[in-house]
Order: sequence, then structure tokens, then C-alpha cells
Amino acid sequence: MPILRRLSLITALFSMSALLAGCSSAVENSRYEEGKNHKLTVLHTNDNSGQFWRNDKGEWGMAARKTLIDSIREEVESKGGHVLVLSGGNINKGVPEPDLQSGIPDILGMNLMDYDAMVVGCQEFDIPPNTLKRQQELADFPMLAANVFDSETGQPQFDSFKTFHFDGFTVSVVGITTPDTLRNGHPENTIGIDFRDPVRTGRSVARMLRDDADMLIALTHLGHFETNNGCLSSPGDITLANKVKGYDLIVGGHSQDTLFQPVRQNGTWIVQAGSRGQYVGRADFELNNGLLSMTDYQLIPVNHEGDEKVVPEDPEMLELLAPYKLDRNAGVLKEPAFRSISSPNESVADYRTTESSAISIISLNDN
Repeated sequence: MPILRRLSLITALFSMSALLAGCSSAVENSRYEEGKNHKLTVLHTNDNSGQFWRNDKGEWGMAARKTLIDSIREEVESKGGHVLVLSGGNINKGVPEPDLQSGIPDILGMNLMDYDAMVVGCQEFDIPPNTLKRQQELADFPMLAANVFDSETGQPQFDSFKTFHFDGFTVSVVGITTPDTLRNGHPENTIGIDFRDPVRTGRSVARMLRDDADMLIALTHLGHFETNNGCLSSPGDITLANKVKGYDLIVGGHSQDTLFQPVRQNGTWIVQAGSRGQYVGRADFELNNGLLSMTDYQLIPVNHEGDEKVVPEDPEMLELLAPYKLDRNAGVLKEPAFRSISSPNESVADYRTTESSAISIISLNDN
């Protein structure tokens, strides 16, 4: 039975009169069209860490993920529903190719899969600030972090949220990242950056958006725990859910937990999908007369070793990413076709050229 927003299971079982009254109030006093049923599917990944290509066992990879996402999108939209594709951050670092190529293949792959938003992860601060800025320019989706500010000016360093409108169904996605970045990230890249408290920031933004959003999502890079035991004791998703009212869903990252079922905490669903694109999380929702319910949840494997059913790799994605694949035996790119960007005024749109090697692999860093 679907879980109803803001109503516990006990209330649903033992307070049916209150439940019916709540439904009537939503129909009478809200903007919802009586009898109108909205459907939304949220697809999510996190902590890809540069795993844009399948591994040596033929597992994972963005090409198979695109096939899976395209199939789900076609299914949902054919039934009148809508799809959001979200990332819990940490696209940088991990396997050699993105480290050498400034995360460009991951950004391009996410563009091709039509990701809608990403939260800034701690590994995004393992690269120089100018590189991260140019990743933002290259991305067709916003990189969100409501609690990251310039320590001198007090100005936000990233967009705080993104609002999506789906034929009368409004969804706002808020990005919140971990202050543990000060411990985990490269120290030179966090100079002058103020990571504010996730709970206070999350509460402030939720209050601002809640009345105008039919669904409010926290897209976090905090970790699936109450408090990280690191030296900064940063709050995790469980603490955020317990201390902040208003978020319907927390799509998480950072701790790389594989949650096969959503965790329900203080009226908020919490999900996370492992790491390196091993899974695509799928959460199906319905909004009926102002009442939101999760109707199904799946954590879908992406070509794990031993799987009977193999997801075919998308040819367009393979063609896009093949030039970035490092031939580890030869120590060069399989199809070298790029050079470094050396001028801060050079557009990221001009990064494709004709030559490169393992030494002069594409980089968005200034020399």
C-alpha cells in the first residue's frame, strides 16, 4: 500500500476519519484539479567517480545506463508520466580517465542521458576551482549546493535549487553538500569557501519553497547516517530528515550505500544507489488531489557479473565516450583527438581538436 506523505502508517490505520478530512481539505483549498492524477518517476545515481566506461568484467558503464534510462523514460512518458534524472554528486576522481581529462567524459555522458540536476560532491573540490567552473559551463544541468558560500563576500557559489514544472505538478530540487569536504577535499581548493550547516540551510530553503512545491526533494551529498564520525561531525541524511520538516524525498550520496528499499524517516523517504553507476534507482510517485504517494521503488542493476539479462550498450554513448577511453596497455587514449585548454578565456565548447596523448590529455586546468 502506498505510503502517504505526512501520515504515518499508524495514523493511516487508526485515524481514517482524519485521513479523509485531510484529503477533502486538499481538494477544496488547493490548486489541484479534482480527480487529476500526476505521475513522476525519479531516477538517481551517485558517486560515479569517473566510471563512464564498463569495467574489465563488462559491468556498469554509461552506455548501458543510457539504454536503461531511455527505456524507463519511454515507458513512463507513454503512460502520461514525467521523469527526473538526478545525481548525488562525486563525478570526479576514481578511475584514471576522468582524473586525466577533468571529468569531461562524465559531463558529456550525463548530458546525453538528459540528467536534470546534480548536487556538488566533496570530490568536486579535488579539482581546481577554474576546472569546476568550466565543468559547470559544459554541463546541460545545474550543479546545486545551497550551503556553499564565498567566505569573504557571503555570496553563494552554486545555485541552491531548481524547480521543474510538469503540467500542473511542481517539483523543487534542493542541493545540500557535506561540510566534511573541508576534511576530504583538496585544501587548496576550499580556501575562501564557507560550508554552512546542512540542517539550517535545508530548513531555510524548505520553508521558502514548500508552499509552492507539490514535491520537495533534497538532493544531498551528506551520507546515509545520522552524523559522520569524521572530525567535523557533519550531519547525514537521517539527521536532515529528522530535524527538517517538508522534504518528501532525500536522494543521497557520499556514503555509497546500496539501499534496496527506501528508508522512511520522519515522513521523508531516503534513497541511495551505491556507487560507480552499479545501479539506477527508480522511485515512482503519484500526486492525487494534493496527496503524494510512492507507488514503487527499485534499485536496478546495470550489467552485474552473472546477470542473466544483459542491458545492451547504447551506440550513441559508445561513440561519444570511446575517444576518452584509455588504452592502459599502451598508456594513451584509444582515439586521441583532444588537447588541453591553456587559456582561461578559451571556451569549453572549443576543447575538441585533433591530437593528444597520455601526457597532453584534455584538461580544463590553466597551465
